Amino acid sequence: MSSVPLSLAVPAALGAAAYLNARLSLWYDTLMLGGILRGVAGIVYGGWVDRLNLFYALEARATSATHADKTLLLLFDSSSSSSSSSGSGANSTSYTYRAFYDGVLRHGAYLRTHLGVRPGDVVALDFQNSDTFLLLWWGLWSIGAKPAFINFNLTSTPLAHCVKASTAKVCLVDPGVARHFDDELVQRETDGVHIVVFDEERQGAARTAEPVRQPDSERSDKATGSMGVLIYTSGTTGLPKPAIVSWAKLIVSSKFSVNFLGRGDDVMYTVRQHTRLPTSLITTCSAL
Repeated sequence: MSSVPLSLAVPAALGAAAYLNARLSLWYDTLMLGGILRGVAGIVYGGWVDRLNLFYALEARATSATHADKTLLLLFDSSSSSSSSSGSGANSTSYTYRAFYDGVLRHGAYLRTHLGVRPGDVVALDFQNSDTFLLLWWGLWSIGAKPAFINFNLTSTPLAHCVKASTAKVCLVDPGVARHFDDELVQRETDGVHIVVFDEERQGAARTAEPVRQPDSERSDKATGSMGVLIYTSGTTGLPKPAIVSWAKLIVSSKFSVNFLGRGDDVMYTVRQHTRLPTSLITTCSAL
């Protein structure tokens, strides 16, 4: 019985594998399947231990010896004069996992103590990209509340519609877009909603609040289909329509993007609104 020399067998096998990969896109399917499996595993485990809330993913990184002092966020703002450092012609503010977690606890405590936000409450956020927006978003998750992302470009009827559709009793507003709420129509249609302009005074109070971690029972939610965040369609064919993004979708999408992109510890840059779900998933959520 004759045998094929190793010097011929190896190149032939590699060539065949390369051909099949190119023909069938096996590498692509492997990445897709790997990302989906990671997401499904995250859902099953999170539901089992009652930790679907992504706050726990942040907490795990912020309290780990390997990630606590690594940079989680680096925000650039060429128009701000109050940032902590500057470079490349733009001011920048950075947060490690530990520092961001601390800020999240402080903002959550502020929202609970001063605005009466409770577990299960929906709170609308009408913000431009900023660290304050991110801290409020995750601060809401830290106390078991749910954020509703309002497009900060909206005005008049679309704005009023989105605030009402969210069912929120509190709407936190970026000072930069607060003028949109001076509209008589918006004021009339959102009557009954506590519109809170999160100005420098409130920002300062939130950043210096006591960093209280609420008990796990405040975030208890084993239903994978429960709302994690409320978003809206673009409204190009009418008024924006609210869409519930469940914990399951958040977990699968964030883990899938990490696996598919193979990002590892790579830095991800974005100039898009964080109120847009793809931006939130591929950058902030997938960093956990």
